[in-house]
Amino acid sequence: MSLEEIEKLRPHKKSRIIDLVEACGHDISGWGNYHGAPSQNPNFCYEWAYWCDEMGALLNIWWKEIKPKNNDLVVRMNLKNDIENYSRSGRGPWTGRAKRMLGIINKAATNAAPIRVILLDGKTESASPSSRPSSVTARELDYAFWRIGEPNLLLNDIELIRWSVPVFFEDQFSSFDEQAGSAGRRTVTNDLFVRDRFVREEVLARARGHCEYCGRLGFETVSGKIYLETHHVIPLSEDGLDVVENVIALCPEHHRQAHYSLRKQTLLDAFLLKIQSYR
Repeated sequence: MSLEEIEKLRPHKKSRIIDLVEACGHDISGWGNYHGAPSQNPNFCYEWAYWCDEMGALLNIWWKEIKPKNNDLVVRMNLKNDIENYSRSGRGPWTGRAKRMLGIINKAATNAAPIRVILLDGKTESASPSSRPSSVTARELDYAFWRIGEPNLLLNDIELIRWSVPVFFEDQFSSFDEQAGSAGRRTVTNDLFVRDRFVREEVLARARGHCEYCGRLGFETVSGKIYLETHHVIPLSEDGLDVVENVIALCPEHHRQAHYSLRKQTLLDAFLLKIQSYR
């Protein structure tokens, strides 16, 4: 993995935290128990980590903390050390959030639960009593899954590793073992458009195995993965971009309809609305 791949993950939009938590499949009904707007409920919106029995862990991670390690992208943290520093400097809210984040990571490890990440960009705070609170300038959901690496028991280090390949899903191009890169053409017997593997994988992870148009669960393949088909809403042949914001995961039926049915325009409009709802 390279610094270029890390740069591709830099968040650019400042999405609301409540929308990202909901997009990850977590229950946000409790956010409404507040006299103001649910999105501003301080019992939730300032947390660093969230847990859902069905969906697993959701962690807020600073994008600039991502580092390359061999063929992986990793984030290293020492929450026990952070808790001690925050407690010593009298920063009660930060101490509590760090403790809850550590508890959620331990729970994910114990239950072998999925881990999703909200990537943050901006200015981070330190444990110093005189330091100013962190300032988030951009916040986006990473649609890939993460896992916990081997801990360093002596230093209490936690290593989070980004799964560049979502192990649960595959599409019609998975067997080609494409390399990451920009959309282009590759000559086989005809000219074929080459899709960015990382774009497809992020879209499949975003869909969580369900057609993003009808909601139907994809079928299980012989490899044990869930199969959906990735579709460029604006075709590459019409100068559509090979980016997550132009790709949708569909069941085979609706993928075929998107290409051949009389409802092509209706489906196109619906696909665009669906993708826009993720922003």
